[in-house]
Amino acid sequence: MKRNAMGWVMLLTAGLLALVAGCGSPDNSSDGLDRRFITSATYLYENVPSDTGSDAVRMYFIPSYSSTIASTDIDRINISNDGSGATWNIPATAIDPSAFGTGTVSLPLINSANPHAFPVGGTWTVRMRLKNGEVSALWGPFHEPGTLNAATHRYLYAAEDWTPPTANQSDYVPLLGRFPTTGVSFTYSTDTSGTGTITSSGFAAANAAFLAAQPTAYNFYCLLYDANGAYLGVSSLQYKKADHTSTGLLGTDGEISFAAAMTSNASLDLSTVKLLRIVYLDGAQFQAINPGAYQMVSYSNLVQVQ
Repeated sequence: MKRNAMGWVMLLTAGLLALVAGCGSPDNSSDGLDRRFITSATYLYENVPSDTGSDAVRMYFIPSYSSTIASTDIDRINISNDGSGATWNIPATAIDPSAFGTGTVSLPLINSANPHAFPVGGTWTVRMRLKNGEVSALWGPFHEPGTLNAATHRYLYAAEDWTPPTANQSDYVPLLGRFPTTGVSFTYSTDTSGTGTITSSGFAAANAAFLAAQPTAYNFYCLLYDANGAYLGVSSLQYKKADHTSTGLLGTDGEISFAAAMTSNASLDLSTVKLLRIVYLDGAQFQAINPGAYQMVSYSNLVQVQ
């Protein structure tokens, strides 16, 4: 599937699901910065397969700002990480206007210079500059993957695509892994609903092995596409965000089964779904605090629907 199509789906995913607050609260030290209008910041790391034509590791960043600030007041957003020296300077003109919303500005997905690794440790600073020259800032650490602690590794990396250099492997920690699709198949069948049902085979065994290897994996759903890779919709999550109770996406046999009523388009003719991805989220570390929270998401390779 083409890069722009996959990017649109990633943005949709970020919009559908709650993100984990990433930056720490600002202090009140005197450095000339006006903190009145940045209120918080959230982030999301993504592990993306090569069949998307996209970089392997990406980050989506969402700073929230006061509703007294209009999107037209914003001049630019600057994001920096002192652990790696990385800096992104994004003018408001480079941000899709549709990303602006009341109280928040959703930045574009940020690509790392190394497509297989991305900074995580150190102090992250977010500055928003208004056209009148006022600047507001937040700074603090991100979480270490799978914990509620501040990150101690300098980088996250996609273990499926890349091995850190021997000289400094301790600087790196792997992202949530991609679901292995080998041996997993999906089949469409007609039913009384008129829109059909899609069921899996081989998923239960693959999922058991995946969860054993990925202890922070906590929830998943399916992205649905037609034969040309055009996005059609998304299935329900395996577990409800509010209380982590089952939605029925998985049967008692551990296999996936869903009708159109369990997708984002309840009238979707599932016979048109010819490809799908398994999208896994972390969040086990947040279950006692917020079962719907997560900070990493991974996308499997495309799987054909027969």
